[in-house]
Amino acid sequence: MKVKPSTIMITRRAIEDHALEYFGDKKLNDISVRFCTQVNRRWIRDGYKQAYYFRRAVAQILQYGVQQELINENPMRKTKAIKRQEIDENLVATETMSFYTPKELAVFLDCCKKYGNQKSKLIFESYPVQVLENRKYLLLNGMILILKLRN
Repeated sequence: MKVKPSTIMITRRAIEDHALEYFGDKKLNDISVRFCTQVNRRWIRDGYKQAYYFRRAVAQILQYGVQQELINENPMRKTKAIKRQEIDENLVATETMSFYTPKELAVFLDCCKKYGNQKSKLIFESYPVQVLENRKYLLLNGMILILKLRN
């Protein structure tokens, strides 16, 4: 079976950045279904859109342990599957953004200038900004930030 390099990179990043924090110092025999369920809930609560992917990657690793007869069964496979709806509901609850009115933004930039926070002022004034449909699109380090303006 051939695996694309990008798939390997994504899986490796999921394991290194999100799973090792919880599973890295545990012995295989100490990983229980209850522990796996708690980790899954934490990933959902923390708003990771890829939580279902993290679960699958850990389950694959634990399944390898079963195949090598290091553990008898895979505790992650006994946990409830993470549904996209669960993740989306949590994101709605946690992703709240506030926006400056044009007047508030001007006050903020004035304060940056007055009190010495030139870095924040530089970010807002040095990059190309285009206003479309009452939203500002700001290109910053290759990312597009969308600033919604309140009237």
